[in-house]
Amino acid sequence: MSTPSPSTVAYLFADRFVPTAKDGEKGMRAFGTGAVVVTGELAAGLVAIGLWQLRERGAVTLAAFSSKKLGFISTSGVRVTRTGDGDFSGVEKRLLDVIDTWKKARTEGVSAWDVANMVCRDGDDPNYAVTKIAVDEAVSLGYLDRVAQGAGKSPTTLEPQAERIATLQPDAETLAVSWREFRQGAEAEMVKLLRSTTYDGIEVRARRDRR
Repeated sequence: MSTPSPSTVAYLFADRFVPTAKDGEKGMRAFGTGAVVVTGELAAGLVAIGLWQLRERGAVTLAAFSSKKLGFISTSGVRVTRTGDGDFSGVEKRLLDVIDTWKKARTEGVSAWDVANMVCRDGDDPNYAVTKIAVDEAVSLGYLDRVAQGAGKSPTTLEPQAERIATLQPDAETLAVSWREFRQGAEAEMVKLLRSTTYDGIEVRARRDRR
C-alpha cells in the first residue's frame, strides 16, 4: 500500500497537530485517535503543514515579509516561492497546483494567505474543501471507506480502517515531533505567521459563505 502524504497523515492524527474541540463543540474527528478537533484549525493546519513539507522537499521556500499597502497600511505574512519539483500527493500536490497558477510564483513569490484562500475555493464549505483533499487520498489508499447511508441521511459516511491507520502511528509521531520542533525553533515567528495567515485566508471565505 502506498504511503499517504504527510498532510493526510496529519489529518488522520489531527489532534497531534491542531487544537481539540471543547466539550460539546462540533468539529472533525481524528480517525487515528478518535479525538475531535476544531474544524477551521484543521483546514488551516493542513495547508500550513503542506507548505512546510513542500519546503522540506525543496519545492518551495518560505520567508516572512512585511510591507505597506497603499503606502500606509501595514501588512505581514509568509512569502511562498516555487523553487523545485517533485512527486507529491494530497494537500501538498493541490497546493503546488494552486501556486503554479501565478506567473510570479517562481520570481517574487506569492503569499501563504493567497494560497490558502485559493485552495479552499472548491465547493460550498471552504474548510471541507481543504480536508476533502486529505479524505480523498485516505480513501484511495484504503485507510478510510465511504459507506452509503440509508434514506433521509447524508449519502455516505466515513468509516476508518483502524488496523491500517494504526500502521501510520510511527509516521504520525515523527511528523508531530518535527512539526513541534519547527514551530518552536529558530523560525518560530515565521511559523506563527504561516499558521495565522493560512487560517485567515480560509476564514475570510468561510465568513463570506456564512452570510
